[in-house]
Amino acid sequence: MRKDPANDRSLSAILVVGVHLALGWWLLTQAPPEPRRAAETALRIHWIVPPPAPAPEPEPPPTPADTARIAPPSRTMTVVEPPPAQRPDADDAAMPSAHALLEQGRRWAGSQAGDHDFRRDPLRPAAPQARAPERFRMTPPPSPAQVLESIGQMVNGPGYEADPCPRVRRNLAGLAPGGDSELLQEEIRRLRRLCQ
Repeated sequence: MRKDPANDRSLSAILVVGVHLALGWWLLTQAPPEPRRAAETALRIHWIVPPPAPAPEPEPPPTPADTARIAPPSRTMTVVEPPPAQRPDADDAAMPSAHALLEQGRRWAGSQAGDHDFRRDPLRPAAPQARAPERFRMTPPPSPAQVLESIGQMVNGPGYEADPCPRVRRNLAGLAPGGDSELLQEEIRRLRRLCQ
């Protein structure tokens, strides 16, 4: 026996409206709460003053043995002359640039036998002058159907389908080659009851 879904929906709608009306009536008929009486004595703020910090204890006077150990400061002053200003030498101006030194090192390493340490850095970009791409491909926004499907999978598990008919038909297709069985009969009953 199959129930009429329209009848079920109308019964559910009537039940929801009835519950909402009952809750609304209950909230509207309640007596308003009594206003709170003002406190007889107003609140007062009392500041708690922290105790004063204790005075530091005076240092004991130095003993004669302590004063004998300390040497009196010397009255002679020494003048420290600053170093003469650094001026560029003619040799510094004739030094080759860093790029020229690297190229010279690469040529020298190429003439040597075995591995050398002047390999190209694999993490350095191939063309430093090249600009980054101005455009990149974004994924399209999800459709409302995809959003609802993902929420359904999150709530009901992966592979959830609201309509049982496709699942029943898949089960029938899998059970048909096995011949007559109780599972096959049960799936046929489900197909007749739910999908026709």
